[in-house]
Amino acid sequence: MAIHHPYQGNAALYAVEFRPRFGELRYWVIAYPADFAPSYRGTGPAGGGGVGGMLTEYFEGNIDLGGRQMKFFGSGNAITPGTAAYVVFAAEGPDYLAFGAATAPFTIPQQWMSVRTGPSPR
Repeated sequence: MAIHHPYQGNAALYAVEFRPRFGELRYWVIAYPADFAPSYRGTGPAGGGGVGGMLTEYFEGNIDLGGRQMKFFGSGNAITPGTAAYVVFAAEGPDYLAFGAATAPFTIPQQWMSVRTGPSPR
């Protein structure tokens, strides 16, 4: 996981990048607090690369994680050490995100990795 602020040279964008250190992950899901709305979401080159909008096996919804109301999106696009999943927010990012990998398309992960991203609670 990496945080890019500014993102792509734009101080108004805050991006969080997820990718595996080794191998490939398919059917990944990113959850964010329900009161935030991403500006962009998708995959792109690791290390702060641009986000492409074409996601296969895309799905989204709402979930309660540890008592927090979250929205999520997921895809079947493979992420690798060289290709990352991104969620990008305008101005500020949330204080908390969650990431997980499912075993099949359109399914919720059974385990989530909690990520504290900064002091921006709402």
